[in-house]
Amino acid sequence: MRNLVKRPNQLLAYAALAMLVVFGCLPLTCSTSSNKKDKNTILRKQKKILEVSETIQTVIVPITKSFYQGDEIPSLFASMRESSNEFCKILWNMKKARLSKAKNFIVKSKVALYLSEGSRGIRSLMAGCWNFFIMNDKRPDIDFQLVQQRYSQQKFDCYSVGFLQPYIMHSVLNCTSLTMLDLDWRIIDGHSQLIDKIRRNELSTASDLAKSIASLNIGWVAHSGPVMKKKNIVTFPFYCKKHNQQELCQRHMLDFQKAVNDLNRIRFNLAALHEASFTNTDSSLTRVVFLSNAIESIYTRKWQFNKMLKNLTSVMNIGSKAVMIHHAGGMQEYGIYELTKIKENIVSTKTVCRDLYTNLAINRITKYYTTYFEEVSTNKKAPRCRGLVSKADTKL
Repeated sequence: MRNLVKRPNQLLAYAALAMLVVFGCLPLTCSTSSNKKDKNTILRKQKKILEVSETIQTVIVPITKSFYQGDEIPSLFASMRESSNEFCKILWNMKKARLSKAKNFIVKSKVALYLSEGSRGIRSLMAGCWNFFIMNDKRPDIDFQLVQQRYSQQKFDCYSVGFLQPYIMHSVLNCTSLTMLDLDWRIIDGHSQLIDKIRRNELSTASDLAKSIASLNIGWVAHSGPVMKKKNIVTFPFYCKKHNQQELCQRHMLDFQKAVNDLNRIRFNLAALHEASFTNTDSSLTRVVFLSNAIESIYTRKWQFNKMLKNLTSVMNIGSKAVMIHHAGGMQEYGIYELTKIKENIVSTKTVCRDLYTNLAINRITKYYTTYFEEVSTNKKAPRCRGLVSKADTKL
């Protein structure tokens, strides 16, 4: 005891050593640096999860199961590219296309069906031959701003179709969980590549972002030029060149990198909307689903829309809400719809706001169109969404 009293400095040294061994840090630094390290590595430690719909499993040969995780995902997509490219060459009437290899991608019984539809149909999306990497939505960030404004007390379980839209969604809504949802495996592959770069903090500056985007392996990009290519080597502005939204996209991508560690979960769901998975064990979260214009009748049939709503509401708790966003293609027009589960199998759908949706279809009959939401909504009249977000928030 006498020796211990005489050597207080030695006691402090032993205490510091114990802290270092047990906690991996020294006194006064434990609570700050350790927590920061944990937060910065939480997403890196999580395995990526890919869930695939039953329909896609029965069509695409290399996909053999419902769930993939971790390194299985990039390996799967890498194995799909060569056989997919052969199929796409046939679809785009290119020379030296080999039907024998194409059958290694689409199951033999479905090849003729998928080729008969042409190069710009839903099946060409599923095959990865007509890929919407270029964002057609004009100012989707405003949609998310209004959701944030209306549901400011909620925490969000977010779902989004498209390539850049999920990143914009999280940068505005600060989602707790984020699911990249798409029918097109090439879009999901792009997300997988990009999330790996984000986990390594490779999008922290504008120059880093430019380098990372340029290194993505993408191909057969829709509306990318007169000649379709199996591999498109592009710069970041390429993805947002429509409507001149390059600055907007850059800002939100950089914001996503900063806020990525606020996410508890990132998930990929390769599925059509009516087969999408909306499951989440955290019942406190409000589901927000960004649909772009995928529920237009040219893409989604009424029974598919009904099945999507049924799948969504079946995993909701009684009294909980979900928010659905429709965005008119190529326009700054959108609608927000709120679903409330009143009882088991009883759901009320309310139109929070809705712009006039300009009909840009090639064979359009009317100037404006409506969606299936208008058929099930309890209120036939609703305010226009445009103007509900303050002007300060709508600036680029």
